[in-house]
Amino acid sequence: MAVSTTLTISEAREKLPQLLELAHAGHEVFIQDPRQGKTRLVPVPVPAAAGPRHFGLHAGEVWMSDDFNAPLPDAFWLNDRAK
Repeated sequence: MAVSTTLTISEAREKLPQLLELAHAGHEVFIQDPRQGKTRLVPVPVPAAAGPRHFGLHAGEVWMSDDFNAPLPDAFWLNDRAK
């Protein structure tokens, strides 16, 4: 069961570093605003670092058509499916 803490905005301003530590430790931290209600403080996970990139790793697996840079037909731009 997660521990829950509710504070007012002025209390949260004074204790923000401690509240961040609590949220990262898995505690539920709520900040109460009389005009807008409660807001929950939650940590945003840091994505795992991707490994180093290796140039040429998939060489020969990708191709590009000869007409890649050719202008598209008017039917494409006009959404004309009949042509």
